[in-house]
Amino acid sequence: MLHSTDSSALTHFLEEIFYIIIAVEFLKMLCKPKSDTIIEVLIFLEARHMIIGDTTSQQDLLSIISITLLFLLQAFLQSRAARKKKEADSANAEK
Repeated sequence: MLHSTDSSALTHFLEEIFYIIIAVEFLKMLCKPKSDTIIEVLIFLEARHMIIGDTTSQQDLLSIISITLLFLLQAFLQSRAARKKKEADSANAEK
């Protein structure tokens, strides 16, 4: 069983890890400003808030819903980009 000192040490460790992950994702977003990288940063920020912060179950539910919506948005944007690329490839093949 975790004691309060073990729990606070784990929380501090997770905070530091999330800061590093978010910083790397933010740098990636600055280098390649695409919608995918922006959505990834938002997902990590929301996950960090839910895991590290002292949140209520209602806030956790809203976080889960927002992460789900971000994943759906990312899937939609990727499928739309793939469809456009396929259309462009077929148009180039016809020429």
